[in-house]
Amino acid sequence: MASRTFATLTKATFPCYYRTVLASLVEIVSNGHMHESLNLLTEKHFERDMEIMVTDNLGEMEHCFGNFKFLLECVRHESLQTRSVLIPTFRLGSKFVDAFQRKCMPLLEAQFRQHSVEIIALLKIVQQATRSLQLLCSHFKDEKKDEKLTSFVPALKRSLETLVFRTRAMLVNNNCREAIIIGNLKNKGFSRGEIVSSQVPLAAVSSDEDEEEAEDSDVDLDAERDE
Repeated sequence: MASRTFATLTKATFPCYYRTVLASLVEIVSNGHMHESLNLLTEKHFERDMEIMVTDNLGEMEHCFGNFKFLLECVRHESLQTRSVLIPTFRLGSKFVDAFQRKCMPLLEAQFRQHSVEIIALLKIVQQATRSLQLLCSHFKDEKKDEKLTSFVPALKRSLETLVFRTRAMLVNNNCREAIIIGNLKNKGFSRGEIVSSQVPLAAVSSDEDEEEAEDSDVDLDAERDE
């Protein structure tokens, strides 16, 4: 495994590249202060400047999550699932999701009515990335072969669940109730996507017999916006 574009990028050096890029994405999202910069806009050109600023920020978020999703796809290769890759995935993945909620969600909530199409398109990319993180959590919670990795699961799952329900609240508050479905993810293997043995999910369950498959909350964003 080697890269023609980056001569030093090989299987051996991948963890270093991976950590650096992932940390950079966290930093970019953490510095998203668009919703705090409205007072910098000139009154004369407020609407024009607002449109440019919102469009630029939505584009940057989409680019960041696209790259984040690509990194997670790389980790699906079992040969790359080393502790030097997985630990940053859990630790920085949680920071990435938290930074998105803290810095970017206020923008989405404030601008949803004016930019609903663009924001729903962004949320679909967000969904793809967070779904991979959900599968990663389930995989290592099941395996329990590495206590260090397993210890990261609860914090990451809390971040993901908070994002799911905050997204749901935003869409419902903007008359997009049918654009979201709190569904269930089947308990699939992280690397190959195969269905694996059942377990009780972290979410509340009325009894042990109510669920036969391990499932996690997820969001379906394929429906159209309510009129």
